[in-house]
Amino acid sequence: MTPGRTVRVTAERQRIVALDTNIFIYHFEENPAYVSFTEGLFEKIESGRLRAVTSVLTLHEILTGARKAGDARLVTLYRDLLGSFPNLSMVPFDADVAETSSDLCARYGIRTPDAIQVATAIRQKAEAFFTNDERLAIVKEIKVTVPPRKG
Repeated sequence: MTPGRTVRVTAERQRIVALDTNIFIYHFEENPAYVSFTEGLFEKIESGRLRAVTSVLTLHEILTGARKAGDARLVTLYRDLLGSFPNLSMVPFDADVAETSSDLCARYGIRTPDAIQVATAIRQKAEAFFTNDERLAIVKEIKVTVPPRKG
C-alpha cells in the first residue's frame, strides 16, 4: 500500500453472514437439493467476498454426527476444515450470547440451540442468518434466509 493513497473497500467485502449448522451439513454431504446454493455461498466466503460467522455449537453438532457414525477420519476432517476455512469465524458461547439467546427463547419460544445460533449472528452484527429451519423466520432482530430447494 502506498502512503497517502486511499484504499477503497467495497461494501460486499464487509458483508457478514451467519450460518446455521444445517448449511454446513448440506454442503459436506453434497445434498442435491442445496448443493448449488452452498457451493456458491462457500465460494464467496472462501474468496473473501463474504465473511461468515457461526457459533462454536456448529462444531459440536457436526462432530457429534461424525462420532455417532463412528468415522474418526470425518471428525478430524470436519474439525480441521471448520477451524481453518478462510473468512469463517467460529464464535464462542459467552455471557453476551447467553443474554441474547435467553431473550430469544423467552420471546419466540425457540429451542436453545437455535437461539444460540441466532444470538451469535445478532451479536456478530451479521446481516443475515442462513438456515433451513423456516420456524426461525419468526425472529425479527435479523433477516433469516432459507436457501432455495432444488428438486
